Amino acid sequence: MNNWIKQNWFKAGVLLCVIIMSLSVAYYFVLFLPNNRGFSGDSLSKSAGEIIDLENKCFTAANEFFKENGFDPKNSGFQNHYNNKLNKCFINIKSAKVGEDGRLSFHKALYDVYNRKMYGEYSWKPEEGKNYWEVKPAACFTLDKSCQAIEDYESFVKIYTEE
Repeated sequence: MNNWIKQNWFKAGVLLCVIIMSLSVAYYFVLFLPNNRGFSGDSLSKSAGEIIDLENKCFTAANEFFKENGFDPKNSGFQNHYNNKLNKCFINIKSAKVGEDGRLSFHKALYDVYNRKMYGEYSWKPEEGKNYWEVKPAACFTLDKSCQAIEDYESFVKIYTEE
């Protein structure tokens, strides 16, 4: 055996590297990747077809929600997202309106479509004599907390819509 290693040291080194790399790849796919991608047991048990079906149902339900709640497609739009980890369908509605004074105001809201629960809301209206960056939001909350700026609201929305 010792004589074989002396004659084939390069092959033995390559074989050792292949074994180490194989173990590293196995570790990555089996242990590291699922833990760092937000996978849960539920998401691993759903097939790609089931997830696509849930996403399609979410889109249909979000579209109905948008229409049923009287949002005007002329000045409003939405993005929906099926969150597989939470098994929830979210709709993020954005509206813009021009007031009688000709100034533009904004409104955003995040809802759980199936439970009809508002998760967050942001609205901003201009104030006479102030630059837009000087005006605080007219409303800004996320679940039961108030927020101070659009960045706070958008960071909160990402938690639910980018999984």
